[in-house]
Amino acid sequence: MGLAAGWASSSGVLNLSMPGTIAPGTIAPHGTLKIDSYELPKVMIPFPSLKEQRRIVAAIDSIAEETRRIAAIYVQKLAALDELKKSLLHQAFSGRL
Repeated sequence: MGLAAGWASSSGVLNLSMPGTIAPGTIAPHGTLKIDSYELPKVMIPFPSLKEQRRIVAAIDSIAEETRRIAAIYVQKLAALDELKKSLLHQAFSGRL
């Protein structure tokens, strides 16, 4: 979250230098748009407010925690299925099915 600290303007735009435009039509040999290093200071990058960044991080943390919880349940279910398979095979080969 500290990435934009000190660079932020009140407009919520990261401005590395004076605003400007990038020369249109500059294409790299592999076909993608090319931005020369001398043009980078002209680039303005919008970013969310610090409050919004914190909200986004909290949401991602919550989703990550839920993902870990679901993954643990998945591992438990796989283990239970493996035990069930072993039990069914044992019962089938011992004539109890």
